[in-house]
Formats: sequence, C-alpha cells, structure tokens
Amino acid sequence: STPKRESSSRVCEDNCGTAGTPSLSSKSVVGKSKKTTGDEGKMKTVTSAQQKGGVGKTNCVTHIAYDFAERGLKVLVMDLDPQGNATFSLEAHLSNVLASQFFNAEPFEIEVKDDITLVAGDPAILNVEKLELGDVGENLKKHMERVSSHFDVCLIDTAPTLGVRLTSALYVSDFV
Repeated sequence: STPKRESSSRVCEDNCGTAGTPSLSSKSVVGKSKKTTGDEGKMKTVTSAQQKGGVGKTNCVTHIAYDFAERGLKVLVMDLDPQGNATFSLEAHLSNVLASQFFNAEPFEIEVKDDITLVAGDPAILNVEKLELGDVGENLKKHMERVSSHFDVCLIDTAPTLGVRLTSALYVSDFV
C-alpha cells in the first residue's frame, strides 16, 4: 500500500460519515473515549430511531451487531419494534429475556451468548405505551445498568413511532 492510500484510509476510518459527521465505529464505542472519560467497562447504548418505516433502522442494527461481534465486542440487541424483524433476523442469538421485561420492575437474569445476545420483541411490548413514561424510563435504565457488565455495546431497534418505548430508549442511550 502506498503512503497516500494509508493516509487516505486512516482519514476515512476516523471521519467517514454522512454529511461530514464521524461514523459510528467500534473505536468510538469502546475505544479512546473510555480512557479519557473514565468510564472503562461501561456498556455503550446506541438507539436506531426514525419516525418513518422502511428506512433501514433494523438493517443497520443487524449489520452493526454482526460487525461489532466480528471485532470481538459483546453485543446486546434489543428489539423494541412489535413487528419483530430484528428478532427474526437474529433469532440464532435469542436470549431467555423478552423486551417487555426491561420495562417492568421485576428483576430477571439474562442468558449471555458468546457474541450477540438478542432480547426479542414480543406482543406485550405494546402494553408499555399505556404506562407512565417516568416509571418505564427508570425501569429500563435500572435493567440496562444491571446487564451492562456483560456487554460492551447495546443496540436498540425501535418502531417508527414516537411513544413511551422510543422515548425511554432515547433516555438510556449514549448514541442515536
């Protein structure tokens, strides 16, 4: 490789994103920023959010999950979309916990897989919309903190509607 190519790929690796914004990489999730902010070992949470269907939210979550797993990261994927497309795509990584369990107060133990652990979307997730946002957000935050020691990154796939589930996901996220 020529020096020009090395320089070019290094620049792209650090800065190639959309509209001049840095892209999300395993470096930005668990790289240098951990050392400078003092949050070593803290799971980073990324939410895929867009209030329009069919724009690729699930596709991005699924591919990023596989990419991060290939880079050696422990990935938690949470499917908050009742259509369950991320659950269908990642069913080989299914855990023993359903997404609706993250929104209630009852504690649970999660089965951690080798690379990607999927928290499946389930029909009960629709009932979350009827609950108080403050309670739901705090329950989600509490459960995310409980499981965070097992994972490097959590990817949350959301439905294309603004509601309690999406708002709670944004509340617990480090990146959107």
